[in-house]
Amino acid sequence: MSNSRKTLSFAPKSKDITDFILDKIYDVNPVVSNLLNMQRLTGLRFSDCRSLRVRQFIDRFGFVSEFTHVQQKLYNSAITRMLNHPVKSEWPPEKIEREAKNKSLLRIYVTETMQKIVEDTLEQQKWNPYFTKDHLFASSHARSNGEPITRQYVNRMLKSESLTKALAPLGLTNRNLGTHSFRKDFGQRLLENGATVVDIKDLLGQHSLESTIRYLSSDDEKKRSLIEKL
Repeated sequence: MSNSRKTLSFAPKSKDITDFILDKIYDVNPVVSNLLNMQRLTGLRFSDCRSLRVRQFIDRFGFVSEFTHVQQKLYNSAITRMLNHPVKSEWPPEKIEREAKNKSLLRIYVTETMQKIVEDTLEQQKWNPYFTKDHLFASSHARSNGEPITRQYVNRMLKSESLTKALAPLGLTNRNLGTHSFRKDFGQRLLENGATVVDIKDLLGQHSLESTIRYLSSDDEKKRSLIEKL
């Protein structure tokens, strides 16, 4: 049995800190910064956000106001459950696939900020010879063939020495910073802006409140502030 542990990721403590991190990453790779910014605005898992396509945001009339996205993790889980079900496993493959998609759909509301991210990313991708106008966050790696930027590459940037040094004067660390931090940032900022846990659950595309609550945290300073108001 492996003794390796996955490092837990946390949301940055504030929107300002998130903005600071994204600005530092933008200086190195604007497309990666835009990808993480889109993740924190949509709440999508990294695997879903990296795979977003230009056509989801823009049709022949311009930017759309919203679209639905199939969450790959939930889709795969739904497929597995149905294939192991005594009755549903006998369904035609087309029906199983359709049911799995329906169970994993998440509605994304396209804001003006998201539109600006898309526009800037398309501008940045003009310098990417492997960009095919399909995957919005296509990698510029020579062997990428227009496929999305990888999690491994983004995590290396988040753990980079340059970001470590940039955060140090602020008394901050990137030890618990990872791609999942920006999905958690989405939930945390919603909570701070008055959203209920049920709202956050729905916007994250989660099926249980227990899963949502694990995304939300409250530091000691905030807890003390709440008590002092009594």
